[in-house]
Amino acid sequence: MSELVAFDVEALPRAIPLAPTCCLVEGTAAAHLARRLVARMLEGEAMDARLVGVASVERRYVVLSGPSDALPWIDGARYLGIDPDAPRLRLSCTHAPALSDGRAISPGLVERAVLARVRRAEASGPFVVLRRRVIALGGSRPLDRAMIERFVSAIDRAEDIP
Repeated sequence: MSELVAFDVEALPRAIPLAPTCCLVEGTAAAHLARRLVARMLEGEAMDARLVGVASVERRYVVLSGPSDALPWIDGARYLGIDPDAPRLRLSCTHAPALSDGRAISPGLVERAVLARVRRAEASGPFVVLRRRVIALGGSRPLDRAMIERFVSAIDRAEDIP
């Protein structure tokens, strides 16, 4: 997964929230989530096969995608959903895109702007669109213990660096 472009979009509360299909967990919460997933696997709990994910040690985040009932619920996570007007984007469940002056903007217009700015190889999406950045989810893979343990190990090494 990679952060693709700097993007500046504000947000307004949605009248009707989107159903969550994705969660973004950042910072220490990302490390906590990864450790929790490993602990559950060590206890013999199977990982929900409907979940796929991507992570960045450098930027310290984890993004998991799947059905709402498969997503982990964790303090500090941002839950994202699919707006019917922008099916390739994962947008805030509770807030809709807006211009800096507070006027609402069509999610479809945001989607077209994102697709115009990303590299052709990544243009199929999906993409997480946050207030100030866009994250490509095209590299999402099914979760497995080895992948999660590598992320935890890399986070632990990064935390040891002053």
